Amino acid sequence: MSLNLSVDLENMYSILQNFPQQIREAIEIGKRLQLNKKIDINNIVYCGMGGSAISGDFVKNYLRGDLKIPIEVVRNYTLPGYVDEYSLVILVSYSGNTEETISCFNEAVEKKARVVCVSSDGKIKDMYDQLISREERIAFIEVPKGYPPRTAFGYLFVPLVFLLNKMGYIPDNYTKEIEDSIDFLDECAERFDLENSPNYPYELALSLMNRIPIIYGVADSTDVIARRWTTQFSENSKILAYYNSLPEMNHNEIVGWENLKELLKNFNIVFLKDSGDHDRIKLRQNITKKLLVDKNDELLPNKVIEVNSKGNTLLERWLYLVYLGDFISWYIAIMFETDPTPVQKIDILKKSLSQ
Repeated sequence: MSLNLSVDLENMYSILQNFPQQIREAIEIGKRLQLNKKIDINNIVYCGMGGSAISGDFVKNYLRGDLKIPIEVVRNYTLPGYVDEYSLVILVSYSGNTEETISCFNEAVEKKARVVCVSSDGKIKDMYDQLISREERIAFIEVPKGYPPRTAFGYLFVPLVFLLNKMGYIPDNYTKEIEDSIDFLDECAERFDLENSPNYPYELALSLMNRIPIIYGVADSTDVIARRWTTQFSENSKILAYYNSLPEMNHNEIVGWENLKELLKNFNIVFLKDSGDHDRIKLRQNITKKLLVDKNDELLPNKVIEVNSKGNTLLERWLYLVYLGDFISWYIAIMFETDPTPVQKIDILKKSLSQ
C-alpha cells in the first residue's frame, strides 16, 4: 500500500496499535478500585457525551444478560425524573470539563444520588473532591491523560465492568473475559498493522472510500458498534456516516431505498454480523440484502459489505469489531491525506459556548 503517513501528525496510529496495552492498564485500574461503601441501588444512569458516552452503550449491551437493574445512557444536560437516593449516577468525562456531564453531576448531587466519576482530570475531579463528607460519594476512577477521548475507549469501559462486579451486580466471568481477551487483541493489532498483508481494515477502507457509509448493526448488540463506527468516521476520517439497527430498520428505513436512486449510488452499506445474532436476525439480514436490489436487478447502494465478527467469546467478537472500525477510520483519513486527530469544529464550538 502507498500511503502518506506524514499527515498523521499526532501519531494516532500508535494509539490504535497500543489498544491491547490500554486494556491491560484499564484492568489494573479496575482491580485497584476501592468503593467508599456498600450500597443498594434500583437503577443506573450513565452520563457522557461523544467518546465518553460510547462506553456506556457498550457496557449496557454487554451486561444486559446478567445485570438485573435497569441502566440508561444520558447524552444531555438533565437526568431522568426517577433519579433519587437509590440511583447510581456514573458521570464520565474523559477531559473532566464536558458541560453536559457537569450539569448532570450537579443535578445528581441535588437528588442525593450515589455518584461515580470517571475522568482524567478537570472540573469533574474538583467537584467530586468537594463531596468529602457526602454519603453520595462512591468512587472516582482516574484514567490516564493525554488521549483524544474517542481513543480512550478501553480506559472508560473496562473499569466500569470491574466497578459493577465489585458492587455485586454482575458475576466474575465478565472481568475474566476482559483479562482473557488480551492475547486475542494482540493478534488483532498484528493483523491490522500497516506492514501486514493482506490487510483487512485497509481493504475495507478502500471499499468505503468516496462513499457515505451506512452501518447496520443489531439492536441491544452490535448497534452500539455501528454507532461507534459512524462517530469514528466523522471524527477521524472527517466524513459523514450513519447507522441503524435490525430489526427496527426493517419496519421503516428499508422502504427508503426506493426513490433518489442516483443519490443512493453514493452510499455503501455495511452489515455487522455476529455469530451470536438471533437466527431470525440472520434471516432478516439476508432478506434485507436481497431487497436492496430494484426491479431491474440493479443494486441500489454502490456496495453491500458484510463484516463478520471474530473471536471465541462475545467480548472478543465485539472488541474485534470496535478495533476494526477504528483502524478503518484511520486508513480512510490517511487516504484523504487528513490528520485524523484534530477535531477543529468541535473545538471552535466549545470555545464559542464558553464565551
